[in-house]
Amino acid sequence: MSLTEEEKKKIEEEERVRAEARSKYDKPTIIEATGKKWKKMSAIGIVATIIGFLFIIGSFTNNSPGAGVFGSILFVVGGCMYIWSKLGAWWYHR
Repeated sequence: MSLTEEEKKKIEEEERVRAEARSKYDKPTIIEATGKKWKKMSAIGIVATIIGFLFIIGSFTNNSPGAGVFGSILFVVGGCMYIWSKLGAWWYHR
């Protein structure tokens, strides 16, 4: 049983229409893989680092060594939190 040229063209047209419909609607859904835990830790680390830096700058202008020590500790802890969050997100693929 052989198909006529008209039937072949009709089948090819139907396949083309189906392929266009698939390409339009079957696109993969992109989701974010990083978990909220790691994002929260990253945000806290960034904020702590910035606040620590501001305390360090403020200790120079106000001649307050206590603020400088607090700012330095906050700066280091915030930086470590940020790095830890990035490593954790990478390690656990979340």
